[in-house]
Amino acid sequence: MIQAESRGPKTFLFCLTVLLLLCGCHGSDDRIVEPAQELPDYFLDRPGLTDWSLWASVYDHGAPVKHRKLGGFGAGNGHTFSMLATSVPFTTMHNLTGPHYQKHWKFFSDKTFTLKADGVPVAWDLEQCFRIRGTAVFVTRLASAALSLWLVDFAPRGEGIVGGEGIDGGEGIVGGEGIDGTAASQTFVRMLVVYNRGCAVARGLSLSVETTVGEASEGLITEIIGDDLRILAAGFAGSTGPVEADGRRLVLDIGTIAPGEQAAAEFLFAFARCGEDPKAIFDAAAGLDPDEMLEATLAWWKDFTGDGAAVVTSDDRFNDLIEGLSVTIAAQQAATGGTAQMSEYSGTWLRDIMGPARFYPLVGRNGDYRRMLDYYWLAALDKGNIANSMDIDIELESLPPEPDWESLPTFSGRESAESPSYLVLHYKAWLDATSDWTPVEERYGMLRHALIHQDIRDNCLLPFSDDETFRIAMAASFGHSLFNEYQKTHLSANSSFLFVAAAEFMIGVAEHMGFAGHAEEYAQMAQGVRDCTEEHYWLEDLGFYAPLIDIDTLEPVARPFEDVNTKPIWTGYLDPDDPQAQANVLNTLDALDSEGGLFYSPVHPAYNLLARLLAFEKGVVTGMTYGYQLDNLAAMDHPMAEATFLMYRDFFHDTGNVSEGQVVDDFGRVSYLYEPFGYLCDLTARYRTWEGGINGAAMIRYLFGLELDARSGRVAIAPHLPAGWDFSRMEGARLGEAKFDIAVEDDGLVRRVRVENATRAIRVDAVVSVEGGIAGITVNGKAAEPEIETRWGRVRAHLPGLGVDVGTPLIIEITRSFAL
Repeated sequence: MIQAESRGPKTFLFCLTVLLLLCGCHGSDDRIVEPAQELPDYFLDRPGLTDWSLWASVYDHGAPVKHRKLGGFGAGNGHTFSMLATSVPFTTMHNLTGPHYQKHWKFFSDKTFTLKADGVPVAWDLEQCFRIRGTAVFVTRLASAALSLWLVDFAPRGEGIVGGEGIDGGEGIVGGEGIDGTAASQTFVRMLVVYNRGCAVARGLSLSVETTVGEASEGLITEIIGDDLRILAAGFAGSTGPVEADGRRLVLDIGTIAPGEQAAAEFLFAFARCGEDPKAIFDAAAGLDPDEMLEATLAWWKDFTGDGAAVVTSDDRFNDLIEGLSVTIAAQQAATGGTAQMSEYSGTWLRDIMGPARFYPLVGRNGDYRRMLDYYWLAALDKGNIANSMDIDIELESLPPEPDWESLPTFSGRESAESPSYLVLHYKAWLDATSDWTPVEERYGMLRHALIHQDIRDNCLLPFSDDETFRIAMAASFGHSLFNEYQKTHLSANSSFLFVAAAEFMIGVAEHMGFAGHAEEYAQMAQGVRDCTEEHYWLEDLGFYAPLIDIDTLEPVARPFEDVNTKPIWTGYLDPDDPQAQANVLNTLDALDSEGGLFYSPVHPAYNLLARLLAFEKGVVTGMTYGYQLDNLAAMDHPMAEATFLMYRDFFHDTGNVSEGQVVDDFGRVSYLYEPFGYLCDLTARYRTWEGGINGAAMIRYLFGLELDARSGRVAIAPHLPAGWDFSRMEGARLGEAKFDIAVEDDGLVRRVRVENATRAIRVDAVVSVEGGIAGITVNGKAAEPEIETRWGRVRAHLPGLGVDVGTPLIIEITRSFAL
C-alpha cells in the first residue's frame, strides 16, 4: 500500500506552525518527538502508536556514539522475529527469522531500507527507535532537515482479523480464528511513512530495500537457507507505485510529496518451511488490512502485559524498564513454548531458562513460565536425555516414552556439571510460586537424573561445564587464555554451589513422593559436596571463596570473581544472614575494583592490547553481574544495595536490555563482531532473557524483598525505598492461586507498608528496615513489639506470620525517632 494525499487546509496550517514554532522548519532539539512538534497524520490517526517507553535508542549523527552503545530491540510473535536498531541506519533488520525460532545454522541476512531523493540517499541527522508501552511493537524515526522516515514494526498476533484470500484457494488466511496458529503468524510487517517536514516540495523520492543475501525479482526479495530448510519472500504489499527489482534490491517509486504530506507503504515478510510456498503466504497476508493486523497485535500485547503484575513507582523510567524486561522475554518465547536467545543463538538453554525462572513468578507470569518447562520436558523426551541446549522448533503430536533415566550414563561435555543443577532449580522456582506438584511428580525421573549423573570427582568435587557465561571475563581477569578449557584444568566452586542447592531441594521432593532412600541419598550427596566446598574453596585467611581450584593439585586460585562469589547467597547455598556468607561478599567487594555501586575484576595486564583494541580501560562484566550483586546486597540488607540498585540507570542499554558481556567504562556491549549475513550476527550477544530475568528479579527483591513459598501459603517481604522515591507498588503479584498488592511509601518520618486485595488468605513474614531510630511500630493500627536488630547502621523490625485475607489489608507503619 502506498498513500500520498493532500490535506488541504492542514497543509497550510502545518507550514504556518513550522514557521512559527520551529523557526526555520527544523527544531533545535529533536531527540524526543512530541506530538505538538511533529507527527505525521499516520500517527495522529493511530494514537495507540504514540505512547512510547522512556527506554529508547537514539543516534545523533552530529555526536555519534560507539556501536556498542546501541542495545537493540526485538519484535517477535513466537514464529517470526527481527532485531531492530542494532546498527546505523536504524532501518536495518537483524537476526531476521521465521517461520520458527530455531536458526539451525543461520538466520536470514540483514535487510536495510533507504529513502532517496533524486537517486541520492537522504542523509539523516537523527535516528530514534521507540517501544510502544505494553507491547513489542516499535516505532522508528529518522529525520533530516526536510524529510523524516517513520517505521512501524510488528510480528502479527492476536484475534479478530477476518478476510483475505486463502492459501492455494482454501479458506481465509485467518478466518474467524485470529492470527495466532494461522499462516498470518508466519509474517512480519513493516509499515513505512515518508513525511515532508520541510517547507519545500520534495521530488524524486523512492524507497528501497536491499538484502545482504538473496535476490530481487518480480517484485519480491527471496532468500533460501539450506536446501529449502527455510524460505523468505518479501516485498511491498497492497496497492503500490511502480516497484523495480535490481539485483538484491527492490525500489518503490514515491514521486513527489508536498510540505505536511506523507506517503505510506506496507512491506511484508513471509516465511515458509521446506514444502511450503512463501509466495502463497505472502499473497494471502497481503490481502489483509494492515491496520487490523496492527490493532490485533497491539491488543494481544496489551492483554499480555495487563495479565502480569505491574510495578508502579514514582520513577516512570524504572516502571518502563520492568515492563520491558517482561516483553523482552515474551518476544523470545517460541510458539512451541520454549524460551529462546534470539541474538546469535536461538535454541533453549538450561542455564538461560533460569532468568525467567527467577523473574516471571515474581511478576505473576506462572503460565508463561510453565510453558517453558513443558517444552524442555518435551525436548528431553524427544532426545531421550537432557542437554545444555535444545532446538526450539520441536513439534510432536504426542509425548515419546520416557527413557530409563536411572540407567543413563554419567554426563560429559557441557552437561558434566552446572547446567543440570539449573534444571532442578527450575522446578523449585515453579513449586515455590504455585505449590503445584504435578510437573515435579511427572518429571521426577528426569530431575533425579540431572542430579545423580553429574560428573562428581572424588565423590564431592565438580568440574566446569565450559559454557559458563562468565568464563571468558574470568580468564581475562586472571590472565588465563581466553580459549582455556576450564573443564580440563580446574574444578568449579560455582558448580558446587548450584549442586548443593539442587540436591537439598530434591531431599524435600523425594520425601514428598515417599522415596525415603532417595532422600537419604540426596542428603549425603549434598553434605558431601558442601563439606568439600568448604574444605577446598573457602579461604579462611582471606574470608572469601576461591572460584576455582587446580584439577590436579587442588590448589585454589586465591582471588575472588564477582559472578562466582555472589553465588552462595544467590543459589541459596548460604543464608544471607550467615556471617560467612556476608564475609564472602564484603571481602570480595574489598578485593575488587568498583564503579559506582558495582564491583568488578579488572582486566589482567596480559590483555592490555585487547582492551585497547576494544576501546576500554577498566574491565568487562557479564550482563548478570548487576543482578547477582544487587540480589546479594539486598538480601543482606546492606546499605550499598541502594547505590547498586540505582545503577540500573547506567547498566542497562538505551533500550532497557543487557548483553552477555558489558564494558565497565560505559556499560556498552562488549563488541567483538557484528556481521550482516546471519551466521553469528553479534559477539557478544544482546537482548537476553537470562541476564535480563536475573536483573529484573534482583530489582524486585531490592524494592519489595519478595520471596514466595506457596507450599506453606506464605510470602516474605523486605521492602526498600531508594532515595528520591516517594512510593513503590506491585499490583497483582501471585502466590499460588492468590493475588495481592504491595505498596511502600515514606514521608521521611513514617514508613508505611501495605499488603492488600488478596483473593485468598495468605501469611506474610515481613522485615522492614529504616535509617535512624524507631519510635514506634503498628500493625493495622495496633502497637507491635517485634524483634528489633541493628545491621549496617539500619534498624530492622521482624514481623512474622501476619495475616492478609480477602478485603482485610495488612498495614505496617514504622515511625522514626526523627525525620530524615
